[in-house]
Amino acid sequence: MMIAFLISGTIFAQTADEVIAKHIEAIGGKENWKKVNSMKMEANVNAQGMDVPVVIYQINNKASKQEYTVMNMTGYSIITNEAGWNFNPFAGQTAPEPMTADELKAGQDGLDIQGEMLDYKEKGHTVEMMGKEDVDGTECFKLKLTRKGGRESIYLIDPKT
Repeated sequence: MMIAFLISGTIFAQTADEVIAKHIEAIGGKENWKKVNSMKMEANVNAQGMDVPVVIYQINNKASKQEYTVMNMTGYSIITNEAGWNFNPFAGQTAPEPMTADELKAGQDGLDIQGEMLDYKEKGHTVEMMGKEDVDGTECFKLKLTRKGGRESIYLIDPKT
């Protein structure tokens, strides 16, 4: 009886690789994501009662630019593989300034628009299954991704979607 219980638990256990494969398939599939080389996103962010339009342009693993406009002034951040700059006219800046090393590193981690989990091993990242966690009544898989540079992120993936 105990052997049957242990075997059934093994059958339903999923590895991080299995969860990632199902997740990537659910969001369009590996081959489709590998075709994504550039992206433009537009959004409105509500900050202190104001709607702030934001536009983000990205070229996969090369560069990104984020623009935001408040009170007819436009600020931006530009990140490339080698450097990054911020321009914030709301803080009195009159010219772009180089990003700090920490800002640049964090921004460069976001240059992979195909997704960090897609071919994560080839990218030098590791993923660890951390079990499951309840998110608003949905039991999600909890994965920890450690980038090759050492920064970590936690992903909570709904097993149904």
